[in-house]
Amino acid sequence: MRFLLPFALALLPLPAAAASPEPGIVVTGQQARAEIERILDADNLDTGSLSARDVAEVMENIPRGRAPDDFWQAYQAHVHAWEQLAAAEESASASGSGDDADNGDDSDDDDATDSADVRQAQAAIESTFDEVTRIAGRYGARLPVPRAQLSSIA
Repeated sequence: MRFLLPFALALLPLPAAAASPEPGIVVTGQQARAEIERILDADNLDTGSLSARDVAEVMENIPRGRAPDDFWQAYQAHVHAWEQLAAAEESASASGSGDDADNGDDSDDDDATDSADVRQAQAAIESTFDEVTRIAGRYGARLPVPRAQLSSIA
């Protein structure tokens, strides 16, 4: 019977303090927040002074580090949206550089498609950024002040 008592005690539920998460879990949460904030700081570009292609290239080169999977997947979708905008703008620019006046074709169908592609890509950037910020908020990450606002403050 004396040998059964320690075994029986081991089966009892632990007190709440002993059952709390290990410190490593807290560090992991803090690390996730720090990684997300690092990525968002690196991503904090003055998009008004850069081309969509330049923005996409900078974003593509931001290392993942130890960012959580859900955040990284959302961020990669956001990077892809910027790549789509760059491609749409380049396509619109290329089709706009043609000389339609000489061929008598007054049709702007290509321009309209390119313009619709640009608008669609811009909408994708907005929606993917909303998802990135939603997930970042879930981890307690703070968003940096946009660079455009920083320059207007100074």
